[in-house]
Amino acid sequence: MTKRRTAERAVIDAAMQWRDAWKAVQERPEANHFGLGANASEKLRNAVDAVRALDLEPATAVRTTSLPRATSEAAAAYMSKSVHRVVGEVFREIMSVYRQNAIGLTTDAIEQRLKRSHQSVSPRVTDLRDQGWIADSGSTRKTRSGQDAVVWTPTYAAIHAAAQVPEWSW
Repeated sequence: MTKRRTAERAVIDAAMQWRDAWKAVQERPEANHFGLGANASEKLRNAVDAVRALDLEPATAVRTTSLPRATSEAAAAYMSKSVHRVVGEVFREIMSVYRQNAIGLTTDAIEQRLKRSHQSVSPRVTDLRDQGWIADSGSTRKTRSGQDAVVWTPTYAAIHAAAQVPEWSW
């Protein structure tokens, strides 16, 4: 057990002993409880001192990243390119199905068609939905796991905007 966990456990045990001593005094005020209360009080003080000695970071402390700013910015720039590429791939799949006069695709179907993970496709579907490029068609389809999933279709604005783009660029 870590020092921190040991100290936390000591505080909890001491607090419980203090509570039990207080309860005993409340139930039988005429009895001599001095030893029980004093012992619990000393145990609680010692436990709190042990936690204080660990010099733990306060819960309100602001955490900072250990990465240099340039590294963080480089990672963000890389992810930005990757995200935009996947957004484009997801949108192209949905538009491709629309052009074939099909209803749309579930996130699971997009994952299968693009051979990408759920973690890379699902947030991009959400981005496209939030930006008004795709919408819930109102129907569902079964996923590979047998669950019902939303079928996504392009919005009217997306269809209109896509019509302005040359076919070869898709």
